[in-house]
Amino acid sequence: MTTTSPALLPAAPATPPVRAPRTLVVGAGAVGTLLGALLGSAGHDVTLVRIFEPDSSRPVDLVRPDGSRLTIPVVRVTHTEDAPAPDLILCAVKMPNLREALAPTLRWPAVPTLTVENGVGRKRSRRKSGPRRRSCPDR
Repeated sequence: MTTTSPALLPAAPATPPVRAPRTLVVGAGAVGTLLGALLGSAGHDVTLVRIFEPDSSRPVDLVRPDGSRLTIPVVRVTHTEDAPAPDLILCAVKMPNLREALAPTLRWPAVPTLTVENGVGRKRSRRKSGPRRRSCPDR
C-alpha cells in the first residue's frame, strides 16, 4: 500500500468569492429605507432609489432599542435607471405611485420583484387598473 504525502496531493480548486446579493429598493421612504437597511445588515449590497434625494453613498444609521447605532453602507440614486442590475427588486411606494415606480424596473424582467405598500390609495388604484383575480376586502 502506498501513501501519498499531503504536499504531493493536487491543490483543491479555489472557491470563487461569493458576491453579495444586489438589492434595489425603489421608494426609500421610512418603509423602504428600513427594509433596505435590514437587508444591508444581512449582507446585501443595497441601492436605494429616492426621487427627492441626491445621489450619494451616505450610509443608513439604525438606532437600536438600547440606543446603540448600526451603520449600514448603501448607495442612493435618484433614478432607477442609474442603479446597477439587481438580483432582487423591492418596491416600497404608496399604492397610487406603484405603476410609475415599477415601470423602470421592467428593464430587468427576470429579477424577482416584491412590492410592499401600506394600502393608502388601494381602492383608487384598483379601479384604474381594472378587475383583479383576488383582492383583500375593502374595509
